[in-house]
Amino acid sequence: MSHVKAYTVGGIGSQPGLDNVVAVARGFPIALDHAGSERIKKESPPPKAFQAEGDSKAPAAVAAASTTSLRAEQARAVLITRLLSLMNGKTGVRLQVAEFLKELLNQNVVPALPAADDATALDAVADACKGLGRVAGTSQQLDAALEAAGISPPGISTAERAAVGNGAAASAGVGSLVVVGAKQLLTVVTAVAALSCEAAGAQVKSFEADVVESLGYKGAIAAADELKGLLDGSKLAGSRKGLAAEQQALFSNLPQVLGAAADALGVAYSNVRPEVQSAALPVKAGASPTLPSLTLTPALLDAARALLGLAHSCIARSQTLSSLNPGVQPQLQQLAAAALSGPLAAAQQQLAAVGSELLSPAGVQWGLGTEVQQPGLGLRAALAAAAALDALQQAAAIEGLTAVVVLRLAEGPAPEPAPAEQQQQQQQDGKENKKKEK
Repeated sequence: MSHVKAYTVGGIGSQPGLDNVVAVARGFPIALDHAGSERIKKESPPPKAFQAEGDSKAPAAVAAASTTSLRAEQARAVLITRLLSLMNGKTGVRLQVAEFLKELLNQNVVPALPAADDATALDAVADACKGLGRVAGTSQQLDAALEAAGISPPGISTAERAAVGNGAAASAGVGSLVVVGAKQLLTVVTAVAALSCEAAGAQVKSFEADVVESLGYKGAIAAADELKGLLDGSKLAGSRKGLAAEQQALFSNLPQVLGAAADALGVAYSNVRPEVQSAALPVKAGASPTLPSLTLTPALLDAARALLGLAHSCIARSQTLSSLNPGVQPQLQQLAAAALSGPLAAAQQQLAAVGSELLSPAGVQWGLGTEVQQPGLGLRAALAAAAALDALQQAAAIEGLTAVVVLRLAEGPAPEPAPAEQQQQQQQDGKENKKKEK
């Protein structure tokens, strides 16, 4: 990717966005801003004052080896989110640590980060600075991969570990992937839903502006307007009579379902973005580590719920199209059933587990001036949203495939090609007609 201009991290006055996090997580190269690097040098202790912590502290490396780890893309999102905040020059972290994270990203040597909580995942980032742990998605030891790539671990001090592990960079990194990915997928899901309306011949009067505006919330109005534009001029939408009320509701309620997902993603975006842009400051003596936003976990859970509800509606429309068209292959019905019992059920269990823990009085610390949720729920909520997004992607693919098959069946068999002699005669007749015209 040498021909691609690198994204510069740490520029004065720069406001990194979720799109920047996602681009780097997907492989975009980065560079450290020169002025930002100088700020780090100025604020960090002199090289002679650096004291590496002892080798006995490596709990995150052990956790990463014994528990489920983040996917490589998710781990890259965590690394860039942490680096964005470390580059503010106020952390007390040495420039060598920032350069080390940059090299990990640019050379794609991604350490395995436990899918547990922010503290454990970020502790694994600190362990990686000592060459501890393994490479994400493999059994290869990190120190061997670093040596092969020519990357030297910078080591880490106790104060630097506290700065690297402070905040909710893991929740924000994974949350960025979810929010940006879901917004992109929502456009596809809307197009697929419009295709299903045509395949079912469903009534679409509920998409009219005077009907939708009575609902009173912006997401549904925007979704209805987009659906109406996609179906403009369609001769199939509204052509079927006698749809059962529950079947018609799957199509009439599309503005509400799509709009709720868009609104939930908007709230999640407004909670994730400040965490991406927040400054990672060293923990002051006698002070508590920085707490993440108290609305981050509920916002991510609400996004997960909306995405999962949208996935279920995709499968329900797919099953309705199959029931209305006996010619649909049984394999499509089996795909829908497998999605319900597989990724959708798994995402629902994940969402329910985090949601019940969030609402449990035992999981809340009271009397601290604010209600502080149990540590670790932010990353787990982001992972629940990621699972819901994966489920939605599969469900939308099944609905789209079913709608295309139904529309193709409605067209009837393709006309048989003319025999070779007839084609030759037609070509000859065409040539003679051109001569006559001349």
